[in-house]
Amino acid sequence: AVVTEPQPGRVLVETNEGNESVTTFTVDPLAEGRQARVTFTTDMKTRGGLLGPLERLLTTWMLHRIYRKELNQLAIFATTKSRGES
Repeated sequence: AVVTEPQPGRVLVETNEGNESVTTFTVDPLAEGRQARVTFTTDMKTRGGLLGPLERLLTTWMLHRIYRKELNQLAIFATTKSRGES
């Protein structure tokens, strides 16, 4: 994968040339910088025909699980750092 930062500190883009997927991670500050909204979006090509809908369903399910875990890890990190813990 190739990672770029088109908007430093706010947007990361991960491009996987192997499967032609692009995932964008966006951080929007809220509450005067005391909070943030993190958004993940993934664009990828899927098969046509009968396997396409199944592939999209399974990929969506898998990515939601992964993104929930990542958001939980970010929340733990942010909470720990806001309390001054290492």
